[in-house]
Amino acid sequence: MSAPSAEKRVRRWNIHLRLWKLHRWLALGFGAVLVVVSVSGGLLVMHPEIERVLERDRQVIIPPPEPAARAPIGNIVRHAATLAPAGFRPLRVEPGKAVDRTDKYVFISDDGANRRWSAYANPYTGNLVWHGPDQSLFRPWLLHLHEYLHIGKVGNVIVGLASVALTLLGITGIWITRDRVRALLRHPFRLHLGRRVAFADIHKSIGLCSLYFTFVLGATGIWFSWHTVPNVFTAKPLKPLAPAFDPATLTPIEPALAIVRSTFPDAELARIIFPWDTGIGLQIRVLHRSAPPWRKMSRIDFDPVSGDVRRIRDAAQAPAAAQFESILSPLHFGYQGSPIVKWLYVAGGFSPALLAITGTAVWLFRRRSRKSPA
Repeated sequence: MSAPSAEKRVRRWNIHLRLWKLHRWLALGFGAVLVVVSVSGGLLVMHPEIERVLERDRQVIIPPPEPAARAPIGNIVRHAATLAPAGFRPLRVEPGKAVDRTDKYVFISDDGANRRWSAYANPYTGNLVWHGPDQSLFRPWLLHLHEYLHIGKVGNVIVGLASVALTLLGITGIWITRDRVRALLRHPFRLHLGRRVAFADIHKSIGLCSLYFTFVLGATGIWFSWHTVPNVFTAKPLKPLAPAFDPATLTPIEPALAIVRSTFPDAELARIIFPWDTGIGLQIRVLHRSAPPWRKMSRIDFDPVSGDVRRIRDAAQAPAAAQFESILSPLHFGYQGSPIVKWLYVAGGFSPALLAITGTAVWLFRRRSRKSPA
């Protein structure tokens, strides 16, 4: 193969310099935001383990001897509704993932402002071990930090732009290091050449190992943020909820759960959703943990009063558009997969923060070397 001409080499070098400058300014402009979003995202993937430590008095109970009957869910909902603030209605139940974990009952405000109130209940006795504002809990607080930095609608836009920057950083990073991958594999950490070169090698190695997460987290982050942009720039009135539903008329949940288990015997119970919005009855969702990302979540809708089955939606038979939408959450958060996938997502979630830190270190060492005498 003949060597490229001088004109072609100059053109490639000019493209390299432009992309390198774009890479640098994107990193400097969004580095701090990427650190916050990256760290919060990595912690969100492992939130059950963190909550078990930070909120042990709310999350963990002493399980009764096996086998133990569970208290009726409807009774717990009605009891929690008497303690919820005025203007709040039942939203969902998040079942505990182990025999020693509590169930979480979430209520939503009637004014459409998406305010939440929660209660943790012992699933065997039905006693509430804690109740209060949902935002005071670790996971909701961390999720809001991850989504909009706790600064409202402007935060949604900033996080969306940071997702775009993360994707562009991955593209420009591939171009910048395209000719140096083999040398990097032969000599991954050249500590003898100084701190700047060592940090640069670490930065490139992390970037190569985390390319999947760079593009997947960036692309899905853009998707989630894009769907909030119309609500940010338009003064739409708050969406009214469905007419208030009386929990006293709620059908027993346990027969519906039996139907769900017989229909999807290999699935895990994910959520029980109450009739809080238009078109939603009593909805029970299950998780297919070992299934591909586009077949993770199935559900059965019931009449909230009679308990009759309204609709069964098997994720394996869902339309292509529904499967595409369902793929986004498993790809972005990763906690719906196997334990190996989950912990890979923990590492991948922290990788943008490590790239921002090591890249900033390289930039600082480079500036210091330019100012120091030869």
